[in-house]
Amino acid sequence: MPNEANTAFNIGDIVFQVFSLLFIALIVTIVVIAIRMIRRKQVELKKVEAR
Repeated sequence: MPNEANTAFNIGDIVFQVFSLLFIALIVTIVVIAIRMIRRKQVELKKVEAR
C-alpha cells in the first residue's frame, strides 16, 4: 500500500512540475508577444510622426 501511494505521489509530483513548466512558458510567451506588440505600436507611431 505505501508503495502504491508513493508511486501516485511521484506521478502527481511529475505532473505538477510539467504544469509549472508549461505555466512559466505560457507567461514568457505572453510577455514576449506583448513586448513585440508594444514595439510595433511605437514603430507605427514613429512612422506617423515622420510623415
